[in-house]
Amino acid sequence: MGVLSSELLAIQNPALGAVALWSFADEYFEASPTHEGPPLQLLFVILPLVFDEETRTAAVTTRKSSGLRAFADKLSAAKAAKSDLILALQGRVPKYRTLTMQSLRFLLRASMGSVDPSSGRLLPSKARGVKQEVAASISPIVTAARHLGGWTSALSLYETAVILRLSF
Repeated sequence: MGVLSSELLAIQNPALGAVALWSFADEYFEASPTHEGPPLQLLFVILPLVFDEETRTAAVTTRKSSGLRAFADKLSAAKAAKSDLILALQGRVPKYRTLTMQSLRFLLRASMGSVDPSSGRLLPSKARGVKQEVAASISPIVTAARHLGGWTSALSLYETAVILRLSF
């Protein structure tokens, strides 16, 4: 394993991915008017967003009350990046598919949540979830995941896909 590969594994690993997915699901559940967990399809978008520095920064710096549309507009703005970050998201989702699955397995094995088989939604566990205080190094990842959870909880899967220009 090369130096770059080991550095990447230290930053993007299933345990950290599980924390991000749990944070997203927990906020989604709390903000949802019906207190449902997020649909499993939506989980595959979270790690490509929170593990990318530019999109994570955009999520953290967008007010929680602004919503997903304001976040997407920020990603599409020419001043945000050399390229349209929102359009690049569709290409990053398949690259993170394996890590997302590993992270979801980690989350389930650690009893941080469960999947409701009748609805296909992730239900976060309060008893085994992430404590309120997290290390400063992962705080932006958790904050970005929480913002995304709150924003998407008010939208249908279709609306989320349209705003983020994704196809599921």
